[in-house]
Amino acid sequence: MSIYRGLVYVHVLSILVLLLCHGAAFTVTYVLRQERRPERMGVMLDLSLASFDSRRAIGRIFWIDFLVVVGSGVALPIAGGWWRWWWPRLSVAIFIAITRGMRQLGGLPLSQLRRSLGLPWIAGRGKPDWREPEAPDAAAMQAALTRLRPNALTALGVGGFAVLLWLMMFKPF
Repeated sequence: MSIYRGLVYVHVLSILVLLLCHGAAFTVTYVLRQERRPERMGVMLDLSLASFDSRRAIGRIFWIDFLVVVGSGVALPIAGGWWRWWWPRLSVAIFIAITRGMRQLGGLPLSQLRRSLGLPWIAGRGKPDWREPEAPDAAAMQAALTRLRPNALTALGVGGFAVLLWLMMFKPF
């Protein structure tokens, strides 16, 4: 069981690091809703993006840590003999849903907002495909801000984490 306990430690620690990396992006999603000065919005978007940009040290930490969360999350049920139960499989499905939901509710609107402000932006999925700045577009900016729903992001993140924590702690089925 010492390997299992060590994996639990690594998994919990890596989740804490993941949450720490999300701090700036989390705050920015709320503050952007009230801000209308493009230069300040650009600074906030750069700060938020730094958490996930693999070209920067903190972004590399985030993505490496993300892999540690996934790896330890898969290794734990194997080491503990839990794969015959349903809760680990459900946990994986929920984690994938949270990740995809965060991309849809946060990543895409923030990228669209960058584009509308005339900042370099990311197109496509998978490996970032950086695009050159375009002319600012006030209507597109307003549309991106409307699509950015920080309360929904918070509910998805906190609610999803609460369900995952419940499944890991109580192993109900």
